[in-house]
Amino acid sequence: GYLLYLSSIILAWDLHFFSLLSRSPSPDGPDKPSEAGKPVGFRVESELKVSNVWELGREVLLEILGTNFQVFTSTGKDQSYNFIKIRSNLEKAKLRTFLHLNDGIAVGAYMDKSLQPVSANVARGVMSLFQYAAFSEKREEVDVSGRCIAAYVRQNTGNHVTKQKSNCKTMRANSGYERSQKIFGIEKQQKSTVDYKFTGDGLVIDSLKAVETQRMEVAIRRQVGAQIYSNQTLVLKESLSEGKTVKGSDVSVAIAALESRHKMKLVNRELEVEEVTRNSFLAGTTNLKKYVSSKKKYLTPKKVGQHEAAAVFLGLVEVIRSSSKEQIKSILKDKNSEILPQLLDGIAAAQTFEGHSAVMNFLDLNKEDDVHLIERYLMVLSLATNVPETIVEVKPYDSSARGIAFDLLLNIGLNDDFLELVISQLGQKSEKELTKYVWSRLSDKAEKCEKFRLQLIKAIVKNSKNNYNALALDGLSTSFTRIFHRDRSAESGFIESMEIGGGLLKRSVFDVYVKNNQSNFDLLSSLLETLAQVMIHPELRHLE
Repeated sequence: GYLLYLSSIILAWDLHFFSLLSRSPSPDGPDKPSEAGKPVGFRVESELKVSNVWELGREVLLEILGTNFQVFTSTGKDQSYNFIKIRSNLEKAKLRTFLHLNDGIAVGAYMDKSLQPVSANVARGVMSLFQYAAFSEKREEVDVSGRCIAAYVRQNTGNHVTKQKSNCKTMRANSGYERSQKIFGIEKQQKSTVDYKFTGDGLVIDSLKAVETQRMEVAIRRQVGAQIYSNQTLVLKESLSEGKTVKGSDVSVAIAALESRHKMKLVNRELEVEEVTRNSFLAGTTNLKKYVSSKKKYLTPKKVGQHEAAAVFLGLVEVIRSSSKEQIKSILKDKNSEILPQLLDGIAAAQTFEGHSAVMNFLDLNKEDDVHLIERYLMVLSLATNVPETIVEVKPYDSSARGIAFDLLLNIGLNDDFLELVISQLGQKSEKELTKYVWSRLSDKAEKCEKFRLQLIKAIVKNSKNNYNALALDGLSTSFTRIFHRDRSAESGFIESMEIGGGLLKRSVFDVYVKNNQSNFDLLSSLLETLAQVMIHPELRHLE
């Protein structure tokens, strides 16, 4: 699929690009932006001049110059996509970049070192369009979407090639935290198609249309989500005068010559889009005490829920993550009493051991006046996505360890041999409450899972000889599940487990869960033990 580029000829194209953000449409409905709510977005128009300035074997270096940029915006007031022209720094910009191709695959993207992230991303999008094949083939490419599988199909007309991208994966480190529980995470869907039409000789792009749709939905409630719809068109205008080429034994020599010619410092950057962060309230501040002092007015109760407060809170979390325990303790003072709840929210959201230690030193667990702050902090901390292991305390050992161990094994999955062993042990009279608890857990899972029900029946039949007493248990322990809500996205319910000892309640566990076909998460877990159980264990006596 090697494509020949016309050496030294300058070709001019008109580029039109627009991107729209809207609510995600119904998963059952058509995949069209017009049916996805009122969109907001922007449009960019530009002129491109492209020439092949260096060539060696199957390697080429394309010079791409973008000029006459015009930027438009859509406010989302209606669904007509009316764009209004606005002023932008791009208008006076001349984006000169160089795309290094080897056999038609991008292996280098050279840009001016001083190029800002927004302008650099525009350049990446333009350069990605010129990475293509003229024949049917399937290959791995890196472009503005990341590392993707690109499938090219040459149509019957000969001068028409369709490109579809799939399995795009980012190569950049994630700067934020993602939930480890998939059910609370984001499900992403991508659809990308590019139609290339070439000139009669098949060497030059005559026109191009690229359409890409990105859909993001909350796994637990897929009705909540967003969609980004992008459309790019490129139309050949004319062939201009011959451009100037450079010579060199390799691409580095050619780049050095181009730097000298255009008086610019070129750096090789990835084609994948660069993250742009714009928290104007942060503005490079790393001193936590100064940040809180200068932004205190935005964290007051009256400001909560407003745009400024949200931006300040995000900045607060970012600064806390790089702060020491002593620095965090310095903001937990009486002078900040009005904003203490918001500060505790920020510390919990930051999810650092330094922050947790500072809060534990600050809050008095025996002080009644601090109860609301303690509850608030622990509530936010319980929703954290990446809590360090040092914050999480391991449950102490108790006499119900075998029941807890069985719960863990049951959740992981029991093979046939182990399940048969469990069934064979159910007849032990000395542990009737434990065996009744185990049988209740087995029965409860069998009601929810048809596959496990058949596995359990098979194990019972195989152990049918002399085990009637094992299945006619007289203990009081029990376990059962009830469903709260179920729809196409997820299911939520609760599991109640009670273990009896000596005729008295020994342990009761109440778990509220939410799950779908990919993940299961305990939303609330409540453990109740009798005072007698607490008194038995020295480790727990401090709870009296």
